[in-house]
Amino acid sequence: MQHQLSAHKALSRYIAFTGKEILEIGGAQSCESAYPFLSDGASRAVVTGLDHISHEKVDSDHDLVVMRADALNLDSIFGPCSFDVVYGLSIVEHIVNPDRFLSQVHAVLKPGGVAYFEGNPIWSSPKGHHLWVATWGGAYQHKATSNYLFSEFQGEISTNPLPDWSHLLMTPDEMGTYLTELSLPLTDVDCILEWVFHNEELNRLDMSSIARGYSSSPLNVLEANTLRVEVPALTLEALRAKCGGGVDYGVYGVSYVLTKSPS
Repeated sequence: MQHQLSAHKALSRYIAFTGKEILEIGGAQSCESAYPFLSDGASRAVVTGLDHISHEKVDSDHDLVVMRADALNLDSIFGPCSFDVVYGLSIVEHIVNPDRFLSQVHAVLKPGGVAYFEGNPIWSSPKGHHLWVATWGGAYQHKATSNYLFSEFQGEISTNPLPDWSHLLMTPDEMGTYLTELSLPLTDVDCILEWVFHNEELNRLDMSSIARGYSSSPLNVLEANTLRVEVPALTLEALRAKCGGGVDYGVYGVSYVLTKSPS
């Protein structure tokens, strides 16, 4: 629940929510992160998403709308200057075109409006593969025989078989051999390889590319916060040799607070 409160907590330092219009991008059907804004006086909250929205609804009792919407086409859906607050949780690592995304956020924000976006794990971090092969849902529910997740999820322990940074240091053949030697079923190996190297849910952008996108957007950056991990010296040497320097491989997660100029 603490994660669901992060946008409200961060943005409350910059804006009062009474009477404000709120937009969540990439939200879940439960709308857990939107309710704190409504409880704090917001006039309306619109929760949008794609895969996580199973059905659209309007809850007039709580001034809440849930709908499917493409984050790269916000202005065509809502029109310019529609919201005082725009936010998204666990989305930075999924947005394939940060430049277009942030230009869309700028378009739908009112002058003086604020935005908050966070995400982890970033592609250049140890678990940037964001492994998500689940038997209960998603693209692999009828393919995989077991669940393979990069981190704990709703009480389920992490079942991630991939070494840290292996998505950057291993080729698909090398990773396939590694997983096969762990005696994983071949069908599961295929699912893992497909997710890591071919799925379209990750942007595969390193932290440097993400930082450039946010710093050069039409929005003004008020805060840029990072969650860091230590990179072992030998691993860092291997990463720089294979993937290049100029990338901070120790940034696991990031959050941004941004604003649109008042005029």
